[in-house]
Amino acid sequence: MAVRYEEKKTPKGFPLLVMYVSGNCDLEQSETLGVRIKKGGDFHRQRVLVFVAAGTEYTPDARKYFPTLNEDHLGMATVVTSAIVRAMINLITRFAGGVKHFKMFTEEAPALAWLDSLGTSG
Repeated sequence: MAVRYEEKKTPKGFPLLVMYVSGNCDLEQSETLGVRIKKGGDFHRQRVLVFVAAGTEYTPDARKYFPTLNEDHLGMATVVTSAIVRAMINLITRFAGGVKHFKMFTEEAPALAWLDSLGTSG
């Protein structure tokens, strides 16, 4: 499976959903995030930290799905070390017209600091 989750806390103690993505990610796997963060989900309007492994690929339907979750999280920090995967995610966000509350990082520590700077959920 291309997606797995952990529930953690940020350094400041805020609830944090951690998503690990690798391999080929299709729409069904992408929708597992929606189940967690859409209204009624256990992490609705919370912080999300995503680790995207080098070589990860998203199907066209998955690429279209992720930007639909803009209003369902307080902030999404994505840690990407691969320049190729980073470029692909940049294209996804550009074609979506921008993604609010989203930022990419190459390391976990600054991603967590950014998520902690976002204030309270709501």
